[in-house]
Amino acid sequence: MAKNFLVDLNLNQNEVQNGVIQNLASDPSNPIKGQVYFNTTTNKFRCFNGTTWDEMGTGGGTVTSVTIENGTNGGLSVSGSPITTTGTINIGHSNVLENAQTTSGIYPIKIDKNGHITDYGTAFDPSTKQNSLSETQLAAVNSGITSAKVTTYDGYASQIAGKQNTIEDLEDIRSGATLGATALQTETDPVFSASAAAGITSTNISTWNGKQDAISDLATIRSGAEAGATAVQPDDLDDYAPLASPALTGTPTAPTANAGTNTTQIATTAFVTNAISGITGAMVFKGTIGTGGTAGTALPTSNVKVGDTYKIVTAGTYAGQAAKVGDLFIASATTPTWAYVPSGDDIDVTQITAGAGLNTTGPDSSTDGGSITTTGTLYLTKTAVTPGTYQGITVDKYGRVTGASDQGYTTNTGTVTSVGITQGTGVTVSGSPVTTSGNITVGLADQLSAAQTTSAVYPIKVNKQGQITELGTAVTILKKYAADITGNANATSFDITHNLGSRDITIQVYDATTYEEVIVDITRKSTTVATIAFASAPANGKKYRVVCIG
Repeated sequence: MAKNFLVDLNLNQNEVQNGVIQNLASDPSNPIKGQVYFNTTTNKFRCFNGTTWDEMGTGGGTVTSVTIENGTNGGLSVSGSPITTTGTINIGHSNVLENAQTTSGIYPIKIDKNGHITDYGTAFDPSTKQNSLSETQLAAVNSGITSAKVTTYDGYASQIAGKQNTIEDLEDIRSGATLGATALQTETDPVFSASAAAGITSTNISTWNGKQDAISDLATIRSGAEAGATAVQPDDLDDYAPLASPALTGTPTAPTANAGTNTTQIATTAFVTNAISGITGAMVFKGTIGTGGTAGTALPTSNVKVGDTYKIVTAGTYAGQAAKVGDLFIASATTPTWAYVPSGDDIDVTQITAGAGLNTTGPDSSTDGGSITTTGTLYLTKTAVTPGTYQGITVDKYGRVTGASDQGYTTNTGTVTSVGITQGTGVTVSGSPVTTSGNITVGLADQLSAAQTTSAVYPIKVNKQGQITELGTAVTILKKYAADITGNANATSFDITHNLGSRDITIQVYDATTYEEVIVDITRKSTTVATIAFASAPANGKKYRVVCIG
């Protein structure tokens, strides 16, 4: 069905007849550079170069040899090259590793600029990582151990070695009893704990032996005073908490664990505060709203985080929503947008509203919106995308990708008279075309000029190697405006106020009676108004439908 052109069409001396290039027995007169036609005498296409007519389809030389080489880091396999008479050159994607690695582990790797792993080393073994330290690294570790520190540690060890030989039991110290026979301390004692006893060795037992003879009485042990020798007990064991189930008082402190620690280590208030502040999107109670509310009488309009939660203490309307005492409002966006959560179990859902991309009208509706108050169905909104297959990718009327096919290369055989390779996406080509002899070099190119760091929905193309080869413009939600134009046999132009806020819109006009598309002059007068112009005024009462999408 032919299009209806309602305005003049200037083809600049290029003639189109029924989809066939103009047929002539001889060269047309007054040609311009680039004009083409089909010569029915020679059965060849002819093109005017600005001076003379050239026939297309005749080669300019004889090819005697064709060679295709794999470019640097090309990642291609080439066979059948060179060709000196006839033949086929096959180009494929080569393996870059000798063998696949199927064992899980941590490997050092090399990567080429195409993103391929070209080599890998031996897997790291964490259990034997100390064997991989160099002498320089070992020296750096050992630099923190000094003779002064060792001497200090031995001194501490000598002060506790052999204590079990002098005290009947721990209760003797607590009660003030006299020194008695040899007794063995329990591992839970705060002074003679397992950790302290670890410093008792055969080499320093003699340091402790006999200390009981140098201490005048048990009070010396309790007070920490010297009586010819260093006292061995703290002031008063009652002032110290036991290792097992200690009951601490005051404001005890402890080291703050690193973020993400998941062990039996003590969690300080600083660790807990840091962990909570790092959570995003979780519900965080911020206070109450209403008369006497801890957070005011209205929901905040700024400085809101997703998950901020408020409880209503005075019935009323908040953020456009009627609420009763006990209801909750939870921020779902920082704009802010509030999710209303009614309290109690007697609240019914009264309405569901269709958002962007959804409608309640039907599967063929192209207008978003609508609501369900009792029962109903939500549908995907039909987009302006025409369903079909584009470059091997099939999309439906909702803009969803429903299928994809491989766009491969094919080879032909025959006498080679001219060879040329066109540089496609992801391929670099040099030395093309070859008309006599020479080399054509083909290699893989960087797939994308730059990384995409902005989150959005993008149309992409993927090659057989799984590489993203093309990244389109982020998909946006389109809006539509439609209106009728009614002729009066006088006006030839009509202003359409679409209010879409952009000149980057698609405008179509069709006959409101036959529903056939018509071609008119369209001027995007402003971001809100477009002018539709006809070569002659439409008849009185004649209607045309204008559709604006953008």
